[in-house]
Amino acid sequence: MEKENKTQVCIEASCTKQSVVASKVEEVIERLRRVLPPVFTRSEIERLTGGVIKKSSIANIEAAEGKIPGGFYMRRRRAYQLEPFLEWWAKQITFDN
Repeated sequence: MEKENKTQVCIEASCTKQSVVASKVEEVIERLRRVLPPVFTRSEIERLTGGVIKKSSIANIEAAEGKIPGGFYMRRRRAYQLEPFLEWWAKQITFDN
């Protein structure tokens, strides 16, 4: 029902492409929020997301751009807190249309 309301508001307000993309990003983030546990390791990310997010990609991004917010080490394993990770990931998402 909430999705229908967003779509209806969007049509009535003559949405811009940005607001449509923002809505799609929020939908993806909500799905990840339902699937991912509150804390997860980098090595689990591929399995937890069905391969959409690759552990090697996350490692490369952190090496090139700096650490992802909410990340920490448990012994030698890199782990992430869900909410800071999703806030960061939302900024990485782009859509073709």
